[in-house]
Amino acid sequence: SYEVAIYAVNPEAEPDAVPIETLTSDMAEIYDPQAHYGSAPFYWRVRSFDGEGNPMGQWSRVRSFRTDPADDWQVAVLGDSISHGGGHFSYSPAVFSFSWLHYLDFPAINLSQSGDTSGMTVERFDRDVLPFHPRYLIIMTGSNSLRAGEDTDAVIADLETMRQRCLENGICPILVTLPAINPENIDHVFEEPTADDWQERFDAVNAYIRTHVYIDMAAAIPTQDGLLPTQYALDGLHPDANGKALMGAYVNSVWPGVKAAADQELEEYESTPQDGAEN
Repeated sequence: SYEVAIYAVNPEAEPDAVPIETLTSDMAEIYDPQAHYGSAPFYWRVRSFDGEGNPMGQWSRVRSFRTDPADDWQVAVLGDSISHGGGHFSYSPAVFSFSWLHYLDFPAINLSQSGDTSGMTVERFDRDVLPFHPRYLIIMTGSNSLRAGEDTDAVIADLETMRQRCLENGICPILVTLPAINPENIDHVFEEPTADDWQERFDAVNAYIRTHVYIDMAAAIPTQDGLLPTQYALDGLHPDANGKALMGAYVNSVWPGVKAAADQELEEYESTPQDGAEN
């Protein structure tokens, strides 16, 4: 198992520093349920334990991170593991070549979280998006929901909720179509079943997405018989570095037009009296 300690000061410089939070996990990854923001850096380190709970060696070297909404990010990406990073059985999101954001021609902050269903993305919208208040929010979520058999109307409702939350807060929403998957490869790697009608489910949600301002990421990677080719995604779900490069390049190619359309949509929304608003 693992223990991660997070500090407001560097514990190597101040040995008596007390963690502001301590997380434990029996996997080599963990997501912090608390959002940490501020102009000063935060510090963290990790140590491991054996099966009887005894420490195995020393603390790792201290690393730091800085997450400050005041940095005025203009573009943010919200979604699941396909945007968070990873792939190829499976690299950490810290390996940036496995993140399609790494290949963008413009800066973007990654607000995605692996494992998200569309409902989970909605639940953390206010916590993770609103503090940064980006001008543009690129939203790609729903693959985990649909491949597990979630009702398409529920996924569409989640996307519409986030789209409306963006407009209400002066943020331009940009929806992203869901790329194809490869159920056989997913089952081989993750031992997870995929709904038999996943293609129809994806098509229905993508049809909704294409009625709004969107990026057609489903077109970024060539499919083979309607499936995500193994050469671009060994695990059948997360494009590898070559697939992420295609995704980033595709976003770059359409970004000027998408950005203009998003600006226009927000301008029209803000100039039109909304239900319940005073005249």
